[in-house]
Amino acid sequence: MNKKLFKHAASFLLLLILVVPSLALAQNPDINRYMPTAGSGPGQLNLPSNNTLQPVAVITNIINIFLGLLGLLAVIIVLIGGFKWMTANGVEDKVKNAKKTIEYGLIGMGIILLSYVIVRLVLGAIYKVGTGGTTL
Repeated sequence: MNKKLFKHAASFLLLLILVVPSLALAQNPDINRYMPTAGSGPGQLNLPSNNTLQPVAVITNIINIFLGLLGLLAVIIVLIGGFKWMTANGVEDKVKNAKKTIEYGLIGMGIILLSYVIVRLVLGAIYKVGTGGTTL
């Protein structure tokens, strides 16, 4: 029973890992904005004008990348905990250690998600005040 459950969980995680990035890219309708165009010289990118590269937007992008990497690290910690649990062979100490690893990874994911929400709210408010009411 456990092997069957593990196979289903592994299949679901693999599907999730493969599908989620494509869904994130599909949400950006203006993804070709940074692609080279025929009119821009060789090796030159069609970057947005200076009024769209505001400091708050740049800081938000940097924080999003950092939190994304931390989220990836938390997922890896959960996967390591799952691997420890699978290889514990029923030894109680190893299973207990693996459960703690998974628990800490999940707590880390929660903290990262909450920090993303807080940063998004704070920087959005700063951006709204600085631009006179438009959202980030």
